[in-house]
Amino acid sequence: MTAFDFTSLPRAFVMKATHGSGWVKLIEDQQNENVEDLKALATSWLSKSYHLKFRESQYKAIKPRIIFEKLLLEDGVPVDDYKVHCFRKNGKLTQILQVHSDRFKNHKLKLFSADWTPLDISLVHERAPAETVRKPAQLSKMLDLADRLSTGINYVRVDLYVSSGQVFFGELTFTPGAGLMRLEPKEVERQWAALFDKDNHSRSALTGH
Repeated sequence: MTAFDFTSLPRAFVMKATHGSGWVKLIEDQQNENVEDLKALATSWLSKSYHLKFRESQYKAIKPRIIFEKLLLEDGVPVDDYKVHCFRKNGKLTQILQVHSDRFKNHKLKLFSADWTPLDISLVHERAPAETVRKPAQLSKMLDLADRLSTGINYVRVDLYVSSGQVFFGELTFTPGAGLMRLEPKEVERQWAALFDKDNHSRSALTGH
């Protein structure tokens, strides 16, 4: 990592580790960054095992890597993060969207059904008013992509972004918040748990990040 040439990267980018959660650094202008600090941060990520934190099995077999992605901005703010929960039970797919807005400053989220009906559910962060969250023109395409990416998996969250009319893939998340995030009202936890088959779920999860 210390030999990596940061000058080969664009002025703005995202640095992240593939083998953990939350190991992300947004670089809006690398001329304002200390390259040695970035190398040290990346090296610290590479030295850690995220699996040991919450025993999430899918992280155990992932080879530690640092990747760089395009920084997706809209009016100088990171684009909304569309997290599509994909549940499968007896072959039936149920999708619920979790939309994060301005997540690095004034972080809010809102949950919607697949037909973009606002859901009266809270999940950790302050809820955004439904009318402030724009329905993406690419919603049908996003749901189709999430369907295809989650094929054969009883539950997974497919994270997507939209920028300049294009849909970008983020990652597959098998255990959001290590399974510790609380849904309100509390009965929603049981309702969601009833949406997917439990058999072989853990084995399926081992195939992804």
